[in-house]
Amino acid sequence: MYTANVNLLLYLLTKNGKIYYRTKIGGKRENAPNVNDLEKISEEKLYDKLTFVRENGLELISDVCDRHLRNSIAHMNIVIFDNGAVAYKGEHGKLVVVPKTELDTKIEKLLSVCQCISESMKKFYSKKMVGNL
Repeated sequence: MYTANVNLLLYLLTKNGKIYYRTKIGGKRENAPNVNDLEKISEEKLYDKLTFVRENGLELISDVCDRHLRNSIAHMNIVIFDNGAVAYKGEHGKLVVVPKTELDTKIEKLLSVCQCISESMKKFYSKKMVGNL
């Protein structure tokens, strides 16, 4: 759900004149002007999309995602404990244990960001629809 919302946000940015680019190691930018529809955006790496979002002033949206945890869940490389905590391999293979309360907070933040993006889209498109009548 989060990635789909990031994709929609990138779509809106590109439709409003932002040229999508990938930031490489060392800060060099590689323009990707053909990444301008949802299908092409969905094919981009999440890291590149979140970096683009962050570099365009939307840190709140990019920083709410714990990429290592997200990737571990997506690839089923996690351990779920009876108490609701989870463990996964983080950066450099280091074992990370996330207590249930912290996991709940991370999930609530992600859901809040997704809800905010969804509500913004509804308002944006409802104004566009009214303006086209």
